[in-house]
Amino acid sequence: MWRKVAALAASWMAVLAVVVAQGSVVPSSILTFYQPEVPQGLRK
Repeated sequence: MWRKVAALAASWMAVLAVVVAQGSVVPSSILTFYQPEVPQGLRK
């Protein structure tokens, strides 16, 4: 269980890093899907 959570967190961080690195339309749509509040804070 502990290992599963750690692996999930690691993969999520990797996905997030790729998303931030790309900075295209895809990240905002993904963030909107998971957490609607986040994109508004990221958009400038």
